[in-house]
Amino acid sequence: MASGTWNWYSKGLAFFLSGDTDFDADTIKMGLVTSEYAAYASPGNEVSWSQPSSWEVSGDGYTDGGKTLTGNSVTSGADQRFICLFADDAQWPSSSISARYAIVYASQAAARRLIGYCPFSATVTSDNGTFTVDLDGVNGFLYVRASS
Repeated sequence: MASGTWNWYSKGLAFFLSGDTDFDADTIKMGLVTSEYAAYASPGNEVSWSQPSSWEVSGDGYTDGGKTLTGNSVTSGADQRFICLFADDAQWPSSSISARYAIVYASQAAARRLIGYCPFSATVTSDNGTFTVDLDGVNGFLYVRASS
């Protein structure tokens, strides 16, 4: 299972807070990219999936553009100081792929706006098995914290 710390793309957070991206109503996808993505100027500043997709993984069980996320919701944390994004874990069954980053983006618009990304601690590989990205069903995978 692939996991790591999720980060907002700065423009992704702005699109989310302004209402231009509706996490629980828009079609939200997760794409996987290789370690070569790290060499790109500074992951986190891009706006469109067309930029990191240059390093998208390929292999059995993976389709270009990634997978549509399900179970999407936006909730506030228990102490009401957090707004958290939740989704079901993303899985690619019977796959043979290697990835270093997961990228979440809104795919319905031509712009395919980036929302957030997760660098795994190392390249994760599946060999005719299920590749799973853990989206933390307890705390949410991306959040905004209000100051106290």
